[in-house]
Amino acid sequence: MMEKNSLITRLLTSLRKIKNEYPGVGDCYVFGSILTQSAPHDIDMLLVYNLDKIDLAGVSVLKILICQIIEGDLDKRVDLCALSKSEVVQSNFIHEENCQFLFSL
Repeated sequence: MMEKNSLITRLLTSLRKIKNEYPGVGDCYVFGSILTQSAPHDIDMLLVYNLDKIDLAGVSVLKILICQIIEGDLDKRVDLCALSKSEVVQSNFIHEENCQFLFSL
């Protein structure tokens, strides 16, 4: 059983692998069971992207890449939502889901 802090540390290590390929495109958050359980079955993540830095096709590619890297490194399924900065403000998703900031790409 993996401790929560260890899982978050490994998640950060995985995300650092792609930071140089996608500089300034957005922020990654976690929410759900990864914040409340010591051994979550999956990883719920939110990518808040900047439309000034990446288009929707790029967001789709980035989502696939993030999931592949994390799932390969951590052997956990990733459920990744992607919202633009304006969508996040309009939906209040971060507050409603108790998202915790994790990493800036």
